[in-house]
Amino acid sequence: MIVVMVIIEFTISVFGDSGPSGGGFISGGIAPVALDEIVKLGRKGVIIWSALLIHKFYMSVFDNMPSIISANPPIWSIKHFMGFFINLLQPFYTLAIILTGFYIIFVSQSPKNRAKAKFWFGKLIIGLVLISISPLIVKLMFYISGTLTKQIMNLADIDLALGSFKAGMGKFWSMFKWLTIIHRYGGMDIFLFDTSLLMMLYIILVIRYIMVGILAVLLPVTILLYSWDITRHMGKTIIEQTIIWTFMQIGWAVGLIVVSISIATLPSVAEQIPEQYIYITSIVFIIASPFMILGVMNWLGFGILTFEIVQAAPLSTGAVVFGETAMEREAFVEEEVVIKPPENY
Repeated sequence: MIVVMVIIEFTISVFGDSGPSGGGFISGGIAPVALDEIVKLGRKGVIIWSALLIHKFYMSVFDNMPSIISANPPIWSIKHFMGFFINLLQPFYTLAIILTGFYIIFVSQSPKNRAKAKFWFGKLIIGLVLISISPLIVKLMFYISGTLTKQIMNLADIDLALGSFKAGMGKFWSMFKWLTIIHRYGGMDIFLFDTSLLMMLYIILVIRYIMVGILAVLLPVTILLYSWDITRHMGKTIIEQTIIWTFMQIGWAVGLIVVSISIATLPSVAEQIPEQYIYITSIVFIIASPFMILGVMNWLGFGILTFEIVQAAPLSTGAVVFGETAMEREAFVEEEVVIKPPENY
């Protein structure tokens, strides 16, 4: 098409130089005008053809959407990177446990300090165990999230939702195509809007997959940050994000089911609503689902905060402190209380 356009441009320039009296089998001002229209039509064809390649590429997201939503990084691909952090942190925890035990046995004299050391001794052991089994924790999270996602998507025919998304994007593409035929750049705004929606959906799906892998690799470091009071807030934030990004696929699966049920039932309930409005609304809904999940799942912060409050004063620590300080208290001296009768008794 580009070669044809170059030839046409060259032909127009030749006829333009020759003028009306230049001779040849085409003369007058009719030929340049007709050839100019052909060039315009060729340019419009190039625009539509180029836009179609981009549109088809992004439309492929709907064919791969169920598999992308239910996909999690394979554990073997991230286990090696997790092993780097595990091998780096295990000696640190081991040394801290040895020093804490040495402090409890040989150094500590105060019952209060000994109780604190025992508390940290147990905390370090729990942290060491959690860091050592962090690949199993990630594998369990991926299994639960992936299994629930697949089971939810099997509750209804999600092809209805995917067909709705394709039909909505097809409406935008049809508007762009005909406006471009009428005017060269008439539908460019619609094409940019259509491409932006598809690109946003594609990017969100890919970002979720990448974020899950990164946060899973950093899980041993997250456990370390959450174990210390100074960095606990940072560790809590990373734990929340790990849970949210991992289980976000369940929210997408629910969104597909909601759209499928709506497509199947809404036209019969509200016949006056145009189908293109339903299609476009379903696309906006599935794109907004991750942001809705990020907002709704803030309750995780409240749950972790509650766990911290309970952990701040555990019963076992209180019992240890009470048991070691009970013998240090002075004996209670009973006093005789004399109750006087009223004056008018």
